[in-house]
Amino acid sequence: MADKRKPWKVGLLFLLAAAIAVPAAALAEKPKASLEVIGSGAGMDEKAWEKHLIEGAKKEGELVWYTNSGLDNVEGFVRDFQKAYPFVKLKYWRGKTRALNDKLLTEARAGVYKADVIKSSAGLLKPLIDADLLAAYNPPVRKPYAADLKGKHWTALQTALRVFGYNTDLVAEKDVPRTWNELLDPKWQGKVMWDTSSQPEVTALLLRWGKEKTEAYFKAFAANKPAVRRGRTVLAQMAAAGERPLAVTIYAYKAEQLMAKGGAINWLAQDHTVGLVYPISLANYAPNPYSAALFHDYLLSARGQAIRVKQGRLVSRPGVKAKYARIAELADDKRIVFIQPDNATPLMKTAMGIEEKYLLKNVKRRKKK
Repeated sequence: MADKRKPWKVGLLFLLAAAIAVPAAALAEKPKASLEVIGSGAGMDEKAWEKHLIEGAKKEGELVWYTNSGLDNVEGFVRDFQKAYPFVKLKYWRGKTRALNDKLLTEARAGVYKADVIKSSAGLLKPLIDADLLAAYNPPVRKPYAADLKGKHWTALQTALRVFGYNTDLVAEKDVPRTWNELLDPKWQGKVMWDTSSQPEVTALLLRWGKEKTEAYFKAFAANKPAVRRGRTVLAQMAAAGERPLAVTIYAYKAEQLMAKGGAINWLAQDHTVGLVYPISLANYAPNPYSAALFHDYLLSARGQAIRVKQGRLVSRPGVKAKYARIAELADDKRIVFIQPDNATPLMKTAMGIEEKYLLKNVKRRKKK
């Protein structure tokens, strides 16, 4: 049967069908590289660069932050940033690190660029760098940051120390192990708790000891029958409750919080103390590059870092003291092994393999029973 529709209608239908067949992302224009729009800030001081960013941000009026931070932490930054810069509406998307990375990479493959500022994790930053999603942004605000707390595409928003925690009712201070090797003493058999996501601890020892010694160590450590559990906060609470005397992968600030509430727990920095670096980055193709850079710089400023201090974290900017004095004292301690993008990524597969082989394999088997 002949198509009796008018020729212009048939043509219109073909155009509509073609538009539907083309992915929406293909119709969207890729933003210009952020630094092409805002410039580099070279030769400017913090105030002059901030003024430059404010002028552009007022025209944009919004930005989107992709972050793996907890909701309370995110909301704290949102409230304070909006007070400082009320002309910019700060939106955010938050999720676990792997979900965040997958979202960014999937959107980029589809030609979609929604993120302005990105907070991922040190060990998982390289795929985003390789995909050209992070700008090589070096604003004046980064100048005071230590060399091992910044890289070409990132700067440490904060750090966190993972330490040996112990129950003060069960272990006298003089008897607390102060080195990883002391945990191999038979007297600690079955008395040490280890979190299931402690690949950074393995990485730290790989950096200090190398693969052969590290693998031999974890073989011996596993033979001493540590209790492998899930949830670092839970481990700290269990140690405070006397479930087992030692929890060796807990956050120092979490132990401090429990101590402040009268918990029977204390902590010390061991010979190779893990210092986790939490990197913040400017998106390479930010839809709102001026607002993005303004928020990025706010996070690294003394004001932004002070917000993180209130949340109990050890911040990266010199001159901004930690909430807890004992943590602040460790800021330049040589025992700290900072796990950051440039050193963690090459060792990640090895570290995960060692942890799986000696500590996690039996946990999974028990779950299947």
